Amino acid sequence: MSTVAFRVLVGGAVLSGLWAVKVTHDRHQLKQVLAQLQQEHARVTQELNEAQETIHVQSEDLHVLRQDLAALQATLAEREGEVARLEQERTGLTRQLASVQQDNAALEAKLASLKELKAAIRLVKQKIRRERWEAWLARVRQQQQEDGQRLAGGNRGYVVRQGFSTLGARVSAGTRLQVRVLEPEVP
Repeated sequence: MSTVAFRVLVGGAVLSGLWAVKVTHDRHQLKQVLAQLQQEHARVTQELNEAQETIHVQSEDLHVLRQDLAALQATLAEREGEVARLEQERTGLTRQLASVQQDNAALEAKLASLKELKAAIRLVKQKIRRERWEAWLARVRQQQQEDGQRLAGGNRGYVVRQGFSTLGARVSAGTRLQVRVLEPEVP
């Protein structure tokens, strides 16, 4: 073998030794990088799981908050309706108060004037007299109607004693009972 071949062979053996060292070194670095990547993968997986749990909890919280929001909106609508109703009542009461104040002012103006007071007293007295007169007339008319009904349904002057008519009969020794009957008046 020649020196060149020997040199090539030795050079090849050195190169293959160097290559083996390099491959071993690269393999060692790859194992370290792989270990780091696996640790990074485990960390990212853990963070992902934590994020998913957080998202799940927050979605449940969001669902509860949406339900609360719907309930609050319904309550708000009810309260707005009550406020509107109370506003209408307040407006009505304000109108009534204004009317009562106007009536009060009118009454105070009437009472302030002595002539108006006397006129008011006169009107009240006339009203009382008129009511008494109408009540008396109603009683008189009622009595007239009752008298007319009694007269129309009566026995027209027959006097009855002990269940027998006294008309045409002798009551006692030669005296005769006479009853004078008037025709009914038309009311």
